[in-house]
Amino acid sequence: MELERFNTKSPKELSDAFHGYRDRVARNNSVPLMRFFQRFSPISVFQPVVIELDDLGAKYELDVARQTLTDTDKPDDLKMHSESLWFLFKNTFGFDTLLVNGCLEETSNGGFSKAARALSVENLNNLGIRFGPGIFLETKILGFFFERYGSNIPAHAARCSIRLSWQARVVLQSFLNGAYRG
Repeated sequence: MELERFNTKSPKELSDAFHGYRDRVARNNSVPLMRFFQRFSPISVFQPVVIELDDLGAKYELDVARQTLTDTDKPDDLKMHSESLWFLFKNTFGFDTLLVNGCLEETSNGGFSKAARALSVENLNNLGIRFGPGIFLETKILGFFFERYGSNIPAHAARCSIRLSWQARVVLQSFLNGAYRG
């Protein structure tokens, strides 16, 4: 049985794929609101993620809210192959696929959680949820909060929650994991 081989992607190929990713995220979400949440949200979301590419020997800082991909020497949160990062940029389901197939490695304590809260925005988009002003009225989000934080919400409000599919629950839990930890 032959092992699957990865094809190394050049920095230019990664940059080109990132531009498509950046444009797609901006088209489907409110970038100013993402930046606001990055700075002021009690839920630590959209923080920059440092990814080491083991085949290129390079590290990139991916900041979804600021829409930047830059070389860095900061400690990495994740490690993966350049083709995996390229795949993430090229596909709206890229982050999920990398997780399911074990194509990334957490290299810092909390690195996966940080990445999930930064990179799951397209997972939300795939569920029909856009990160914009209307997110505060999104019944899927409100229902999730009522279910998750019901002990902190009056009982009558908790009874108003809706049931989420397991896929929506996994995405929202990944996105909001670590709530109120700063």
